[in-house]
Amino acid sequence: MSPNPASVPAHPVTGASVVSPAVSQDVLSVMATTGMYEASGDWLYEIGMPGKSGVAGGIVTIAPGKGSLATFSPPLDAAGNSVRGIHATAHLSRKLGLNLFSSTPRKRG
Repeated sequence: MSPNPASVPAHPVTGASVVSPAVSQDVLSVMATTGMYEASGDWLYEIGMPGKSGVAGGIVTIAPGKGSLATFSPPLDAAGNSVRGIHATAHLSRKLGLNLFSSTPRKRG
């Protein structure tokens, strides 16, 4: 699944909505505020996208209206989040201009 321009997850083949816009908004809000455990504030400040980590080392991140990305690397930090996953997602967020709070797009190159 990946978000369509309206930020509502759509089936990749049929294009049918998977959830309602209201559910999508609620899920993204929860992911943004609590998805990275006690490091959620730091994550949102640094990465600028809703994300959810798992205790096995996975992270799923959503760039509403643009797409999603996932990482998996088991070494965890003190908060229980993937160390390499955080660094990889931060790099991609910066390089691709995915931070929701960025007022100007980053230049490519």
